[in-house]
Amino acid sequence: MTGQLRETDMYAPLAAFLRQEGYTVHAEVLGTDIAARRGEELLLVEMKLRFNLDVLLQAVSKQGAADKTCIAISSSSGKRPQKWSAVKDILRRLGIGLFIVHFCPPLAPQVEEVLAAEDFRAVKIPRKKRKVRAGLIREMEGRPANFNTGGSVKKKIVTAYLVNSLRVAVLLRKNQKRAGEPPARGGKSRPGLKAEKTGASPGLSPQKLRELGAPQNCGSILYNNFHGWFERLGTGSYALGATGKAALREYRDVIKSLERFTAKSNKPKKES
Repeated sequence: MTGQLRETDMYAPLAAFLRQEGYTVHAEVLGTDIAARRGEELLLVEMKLRFNLDVLLQAVSKQGAADKTCIAISSSSGKRPQKWSAVKDILRRLGIGLFIVHFCPPLAPQVEEVLAAEDFRAVKIPRKKRKVRAGLIREMEGRPANFNTGGSVKKKIVTAYLVNSLRVAVLLRKNQKRAGEPPARGGKSRPGLKAEKTGASPGLSPQKLRELGAPQNCGSILYNNFHGWFERLGTGSYALGATGKAALREYRDVIKSLERFTAKSNKPKKES
C-alpha cells in the first residue's frame, strides 16, 4: 500500500495533529513542507514516505532557522523502518523530532510522535539562519490562510506575494471604470512602457488602490508586474490585463477565501 501513497496524503493528518497542539499551520513555505507557529515558537516539518538520507539532510539544513525541526514518515504495515534503533539514535543526537503517520484503512490516519524535537531557542542562532527564520515568519504572516498542501510537487504554490497580487487584481477589476475598458494585451508589460492611446478610461494609481485596501507594496507589485497581469496606461496608472483576468478565474477559490477572511476581520467585535 505504501506504493499507492503520496507525500501529500500525509499532510492533512499532520496538520490536524499540529492544530490540536495549538499550532497555526502553513504548507510549502519557502521550500519547507510544513511550517507551524505556536506563539513565538516556529516548528518545521519535512515529509517523506520513507526515512532516507535526503529527508535527514533537509531537516538538518533547517535547524537553527526554526525552534524545532522534525521529520515525518509514513507507515502502512505497522512495522518500523529498517535499523530502527540506529535511526532513532541519530535523530536524538541531532535534536530532530520524528512523526509517523500510520495508514491502516478503514481507520483514519493516525499520527504518532516518536521523538520530540530539541528546542533550539536557547542556542545562539547564526546570522544567516536568523535571516532564513525571518523570511519564513514573514511569508507565513503574509498568508491569511493556508492554500497549499504539504508535499506537493510541480504544483503552483500560493505565496504571500501571489496573495497580495490577487488582492490588487481584484481591486482593479472592481473599481476600474467600465466605460471603454483599457486594452488588455495580456502580455508582460515592461516598466515604463505606456499603453497605446485608444480612448480607454483611466486606470488606478497605487495610492488610490491603497486607499481602497490594497497592500502597502502594491506599487512595486504593479511596476514589476511579475505575473504579467497588469497593464500600464501611463505614469502611475494601471489596469488589469487579459492574463490578470484569467488569473482571477484560475484562483477564484483563493479569492473567495480571501474575501471571507477580510469580511471576518472587518466584522465589529461584540462588546463584552
